[in-house]
Order: sequence, then structure tokens, then C-alpha cells
Amino acid sequence: MFKYLTSAGFLLALTCGVAFGQSPVKVDRNGTQFECKPQYTTSPDSNDPVVSVKLTLRDGNAHVVHIARSGQTFNRGDQYSLSSALWSNNQFTWKGRNNKKQTVTMVGTAKPMTEDDKWFSYTESVFEGGSANKTYEMFSVCTITSQPTNKEAGLVVAAPKAGQVSRAEADADARHPFGFRRLIIDTTSEAPEACFRFSRPLDPGAEARYGDYVGVEPKA
Repeated sequence: MFKYLTSAGFLLALTCGVAFGQSPVKVDRNGTQFECKPQYTTSPDSNDPVVSVKLTLRDGNAHVVHIARSGQTFNRGDQYSLSSALWSNNQFTWKGRNNKKQTVTMVGTAKPMTEDDKWFSYTESVFEGGSANKTYEMFSVCTITSQPTNKEAGLVVAAPKAGQVSRAEADADARHPFGFRRLIIDTTSEAPEACFRFSRPLDPGAEARYGDYVGVEPKA
């Protein structure tokens, strides 16, 4: 049984639709904002680990804020002086030198993980004395929380919704039996959504009674 805690205005979706043949919208990425969840780090376990990273990426500038479990925050911009920061081929890379130890440099890279640009990866790597000596790495999975205005079209391009699935992911679903794949949290709209991704569409008939298998507290 799925049990999910919700707050007011939170929508619960049991299944997400599959969108075939969709091509990603080409937009100017400058100023795009991301929220990232760290997946692994090569440093020893911390008593106050980083649970979220907020990125605002613009040519010439990278605003990278780490949020710890306790709520404390720190900005990579206060620790490293940028030597470069650039969007190129839908990938952003920034480089900086440690303000306290000039032999230490960090490279941060954000790039798409899926064809529809819904999921991005963000990796931070620290090097001591040169690119051959990596001493630290953190890998995170990110979603877009805000995109800049597409000035040429006169439109604001919205981030993809939780129900959008790339063709590559749909092809992977077809090769596996029915089953729960993953939970997607979509905070891009006014009412956030929790979306349970399955490898097949669920039965839309009322007799399926999926509510018997989902507990929501408080009720939504």
C-alpha cells in the first residue's frame, strides 16, 4: 500500500501518461533555475548532510546554494572564484578556484538526463593540484523549477509536467512487466503533484478501486 503525506493544495496522481513523439522545446537556458537532490557523495558521512541544491545558471555566473538537513545553507560562490561559467549544447559548466586554497579547483556540470529535458544531472568535482587528482565528487538529480522568457516567441516556456515521459523511457517500460517504477514530485505548477510512475497505464475503470491501496494524510 502506498502511503503519502500531503499538505493543503497537493494533488495525488496514481499514474502518469506517456507522451510519444514529443520533441524538446528549444529555449534560451540562461537564468534557468533547478532544484537538485543529491544521490551520492564520495566524502565521509556527515552529521548534517546536504539534502537539496538550488541552482540558477547563467552565462558568466553560477548561483549554487546547498541546503543541509538542519536548514543551514552555503553558497559555492562564497567558496570559489569563478574562472568560467557557460551554457553550451544544452549543458552548463562552471569552474572555480578555492578562495582559501588556490591549488584546489571545483568543476560543476549540469546536463540533461532525458530527451525531453525534464530530468537533469548536476555533478560537482574537486581537484587538488590538477585535473588528474580528483578528491571529491557529488552527483545530484535535478528538475527545472523556473525557465527564462523566450523573448523571440514572446512566451514563457513552462517546465515539463510530471506525466510527460520520453520515448526512451517508454521503450524501456515496454521491455519490462507491469510494476511501479518511481515517484515523481512536480512543483512546477501552483498545486504540486505526487506522481506514481508505473510501467503500464492503470485501468481507468471505477471497479479498479485504486483508492483502497493508497493512504493520504491529511486527506486531499
